[in-house]
Amino acid sequence: MSAQSQSLVIRRSEGQDLARQFQEFIRAEVAGGDVSLRTLAIYKAAAANWLRWCQGQGLAPAYATRADVAAYREHLVGPDHEHPRKAVSTRALALSVVRRFYDGLIANGMLTLNPARGVKAGKDGTAPADRVRYFDRAELAAIIEATPTDSLRDLRDRLVLGLLGIQALRRAEVCSLNLGDLEGAGEDARVTITGKGRKRRVIYVEPSVAARCQEYLARLEQSGVEVEPDSAGVPLIVSLGRHSQGQRLAVNTINQLVNRAFARAGVKRRGMGPHALRHSAAALAIRGGARIEDVAPFLGHASVTTTMLYAHLATRRDHNPARCVGVQA
Repeated sequence: MSAQSQSLVIRRSEGQDLARQFQEFIRAEVAGGDVSLRTLAIYKAAAANWLRWCQGQGLAPAYATRADVAAYREHLVGPDHEHPRKAVSTRALALSVVRRFYDGLIANGMLTLNPARGVKAGKDGTAPADRVRYFDRAELAAIIEATPTDSLRDLRDRLVLGLLGIQALRRAEVCSLNLGDLEGAGEDARVTITGKGRKRRVIYVEPSVAARCQEYLARLEQSGVEVEPDSAGVPLIVSLGRHSQGQRLAVNTINQLVNRAFARAGVKRRGMGPHALRHSAAALAIRGGARIEDVAPFLGHASVTTTMLYAHLATRRDHNPARCVGVQA
């Protein structure tokens, strides 16, 4: 492509137009055209980060080279006081979105080469099992029990913690729950989860979580909060903020309430976030005697091989070679 034709996309003022075209491309190409709003938001934010970095470098995105993308990777690696080091998985996602960004420009006939093609995120020397951070049973209980049940907000937060730490839901799965996804009561309570790739699974709800859910719904009805339906349905878990009351709970709100719970329980540690509760539920379930073939669909894993990671975590303590040395310190 000539410099003249590429100049169509290099002006800073056209950054928003590039972002819009990228979103249209993602809607059409990702997940067979059935991309979720959550995925679209992630791609949109990652593309905006790339465009922002280009702007800061005085670089027109259309003129970016492989060396520029590699420099962006180094920016993600860090660390410095302004840009803390990103995990390999985070860098991989960021670079994947940059590749998709240029795929979109190529599809629209604006470029012919993808400068991000072949730029790798780097290697993580940590063993897969060691990347999984989880709480032991006492810590998980403390996290949940440290949240009171006095107010509607407390009840909602306690329910969210149960869904994450006992039912092993992902944050996005909690947010996507609709009122109609609940069925049955007590031992027969079950919920339909919309997971990654919009795959749906039905899981039974642990009785204490089911009871907490009913308590939350009753208190919600008594409060007079008007639940606002959206394009996905009638949300089960709602925001109670001044400007978003009754709307579907946001992922960021889950991050905040989980961090508060960690702080109350005195277990807040670096690298431990909401997903650590899911890891904890999986590892503790297997350690408690749950079968791998039951845990896999419970987690929404397409392959039991993925679930085996938690089995390894659960048995490492019990099969610690150091216990066989026969000497005490």
